[in-house]
Amino acid sequence: LPDAVAAPAGCATATVMAAYRLAATRSGAGTVAVVGLGMLGLTACAVAASAGRTVLACDVSDARLSQAAKFGATHST
Repeated sequence: LPDAVAAPAGCATATVMAAYRLAATRSGAGTVAVVGLGMLGLTACAVAASAGRTVLACDVSDARLSQAAKFGATHST
């Protein structure tokens, strides 16, 4: 990956992992809603799906909702 993509992707992953760990330890819920499917949102879908959570992806863009399914989202709106 070029640096222009790799650096933001690494930062997005670290940001999402920190937020997910904090939220998961507090709620213990089996479903995660991800609102906004930019780089952070798609990363959040992948992290939650890899942890076995049901993922509800929310965005106004049909193209982004389609991408979220590739990242593990099981439902979309």
